[in-house]
Amino acid sequence: MTRIAYLFLLGAALSACDGAIGGGKSPTFTIAVKWTLDRADYGFTYTGKGEVTGGDTLSAYLVALEMRRTKRLDPSVPPDTVNYVDIMTRGRMPFTVTEYASRCTQYTTSKCLRDPAEPEITIRVVAWAPMTAVNP
Repeated sequence: MTRIAYLFLLGAALSACDGAIGGGKSPTFTIAVKWTLDRADYGFTYTGKGEVTGGDTLSAYLVALEMRRTKRLDPSVPPDTVNYVDIMTRGRMPFTVTEYASRCTQYTTSKCLRDPAEPEITIRVVAWAPMTAVNP
């Protein structure tokens, strides 16, 4: 599926929740992430375990995040953007971001890293919509 198709589906899903993206009183969202770098024998894994908090603890929200990876573990990999959509309930929405790069060994010397670069990833809320019950 193309990026345009994903964006179209995201827009349709957010619009269906409350009739307007980000409609109503705007809740304040906070993003907290704990990052770890795992150096295994055959690769490097950079993992961010985070949580979006905010809004009303009694309501549910459909929340869209934009994750921009401006620097990667492997400097030869170009920057990119990943979109993530999930439902926030009770004022919490956990998420995980992972990036992997192969480590150079005695058997592999191409398309691998000896030492990873420190990645830079910025995460922000780009859209939200309160989810409301619809009576049939």
